[in-house]
Amino acid sequence: MSRRFSKAEALRVLDERAKNIAAEHQLDRGNGTSQLSPKDRMSDADVNRAVAYGMMRAYEKFAESIEEGFAFDQPEGSGK
Repeated sequence: MSRRFSKAEALRVLDERAKNIAAEHQLDRGNGTSQLSPKDRMSDADVNRAVAYGMMRAYEKFAESIEEGFAFDQPEGSGK
């Protein structure tokens, strides 16, 4: 049995995925640069953490786009 698509359900799922990534990698959801520490050295773990942060932000941005009427195909800041 498949679930029916709804805006509310899509937003819930996307937010849950972002929260799971943040929890798994102990990410600060409010600051991308804080994921890379120490700043003077980039290890594989640091890179993996940055990638996970990017994945989390992608889910968040997609959810924001849905809220804005699927405007995700417009460039950021275009206002269109």
